[in-house]
Amino acid sequence: LGLKVRLLRHGKEPPTKSSTSPLPLLAPEVTLQDWDEDAAAEAAAGYPPGTWLVFPTEGAADASEVDWHGVTQLVLIESRWGHAKAMASAPGLAELPAMRLSEGAVASRFWRTASHRLDGEQGLLSTAECLHQILSVRAASLGEAAGSSGRLDDLLLFFALRLRLVLEAYGRDPRRCCPWCTEAERRRRVFAGNASCWQAKAACGAEAAEEVAAPGGIAV
Repeated sequence: LGLKVRLLRHGKEPPTKSSTSPLPLLAPEVTLQDWDEDAAAEAAAGYPPGTWLVFPTEGAADASEVDWHGVTQLVLIESRWGHAKAMASAPGLAELPAMRLSEGAVASRFWRTASHRLDGEQGLLSTAECLHQILSVRAASLGEAAGSSGRLDDLLLFFALRLRLVLEAYGRDPRRCCPWCTEAERRRRVFAGNASCWQAKAACGAEAAEEVAAPGGIAV
């Protein structure tokens, strides 16, 4: 790959659903590390010079504009969006220079629909797809030979095989359209249910406040 890659996986990210689990098998430069107390302490102690965080923080540089000659290690976060933002702000990670992909650079083929979207974006890439795209940008910026693109495509080998299995499973079930439609509908129902719960809690809170404020009400 030409540099080191450190993948930090949040504890609530199931390894069986992760897109990054096979990556250390495909490239020895890739290290997958669970985000625990030891990993947080290592980050807080500081990573070597030349380490960049791949995350769309405010002020993150476009990957195509980075001077890649000085980049020796990439740090990527494998997590749901809400957890990822908290990890990116952790001591040691927050101080790293950050880069991001250009807006609309590529559409994701991940079968797990992103639960959050960024302004102006259609969705978020899986971590494996993001690494592939970042390294492709690096290769182009450094003027590497065209053959390097095929070598980088190998990083998506297990991703592509797993996607094929998912699509075949959906193809055998006439009740389902595709993984993206099914997952999007599932998340829509989850969000609708959560919204109903929040509204119910807000209504209960409002009723309780009215009872306390009413004449003869008992403040607790």
